[in-house]
Amino acid sequence: MNRRKFLMILGVVAMIIVITLVFLLSKKFEEGKRGEGLLIVSTFPSLAFDIGQLAEPDDKIVSLIPEGVDPHEYQLTPEDISVLRSASMIVSTAHTSFEVRIRELAESGEIPAVLIEITSIPGIKIKTNPSLNTPNYHTPIYDPENYKIFIRYLGNRMAELRPGKGYIERSRRIIREIDRIVAETPKVNLTAAALTPLVQYAIEWTGIRVKYLLMKEHEVPVTPGDIIAIEEAAKRGEINIIVSLKLDRKTAPALKIEELALKYGLRIIEIPSPLDMSSIPAKLRRISEQVKAILVSH
Repeated sequence: MNRRKFLMILGVVAMIIVITLVFLLSKKFEEGKRGEGLLIVSTFPSLAFDIGQLAEPDDKIVSLIPEGVDPHEYQLTPEDISVLRSASMIVSTAHTSFEVRIRELAESGEIPAVLIEITSIPGIKIKTNPSLNTPNYHTPIYDPENYKIFIRYLGNRMAELRPGKGYIERSRRIIREIDRIVAETPKVNLTAAALTPLVQYAIEWTGIRVKYLLMKEHEVPVTPGDIIAIEEAAKRGEINIIVSLKLDRKTAPALKIEELALKYGLRIIEIPSPLDMSSIPAKLRRISEQVKAILVSH
C-alpha cells in the first residue's frame, strides 16, 4: 500500500471517529437536557400547591406574587420578567392586568415558555355572575369538573416537555381523589346569598346555588341597595343559606353578611379563599365536611 492511499484511509477512519463522537456527545447532551427539571412559574401563589402535586422532585415551582399581595393590584417587576424568560412553563389565571402583560410578552416571543391560561383550556366551563350577568373568571378550577380538566391538561403538557416521567399517572391519581370527594359529598338543594363571586365555583357543585351577591365584583363597594336586595329575598324565603369566605381578618362586607345570616336565622358556610395556601383538593375536602355538617344539623 502506497503512502498516499494509507493517508486517505487514515483520514476516512479519523473522520468516522469524529462524527461518531460528535453524535454520541450530542445525544448525551440532549438526554441530559431532557433530564433537567422543569421551571414552572405560577402567577398566583396558591396555584403552586396544585402544580406541585404533579411535579417531579427536581422540578422547580415558583410564584410571581408574594403571599398576601392582592393579585389584582400587582405589576410585573424586571426580576419577574427575568424569571419568566427562564421558565419552561407559565400557569396563569389570565384575568388580572399583570397576567395580560405576560400574554403580550409570550405572543411577542420575548418569553419562550409554554403559557397555560386556565380560562383558555379546552373544556373549562365559565359560570355567569348572578348579579351582573357577566362571565365569572374568579378561579373556575375551584369547581371539581373544571379542576379535573385542568389537572389532566397540565399533566399532559408537562409530560410533553419532559417525557418518560410520572406526570400523567399523578394527574390520574389526583382526578380519582376529586371523584372520591364529590362522591362522598351529599348533594343539597339550597339557594344562597354569597359574600363575593369568588365562592361560586367552590360551592355550586354541592347543590347550593348562588342567587345573590353582597359584593357584585372584586373590590366593588357594597351599596345599601345590595343589602336591601338580600334582606328582601330573605324575607320572601328565597334564601336558605349564606356562603362567605374563611378569612383571617373579617372585612366589613364579611361582617355584614354574617349579621344578615343572624338576623334572618340563616345557616352560614365559610369556604376557604381561593388564595388560601393549599391545593384545590384540600379546599374541596373542607367544603365537603361543612356540607355534611349542614345535613347533620338540619
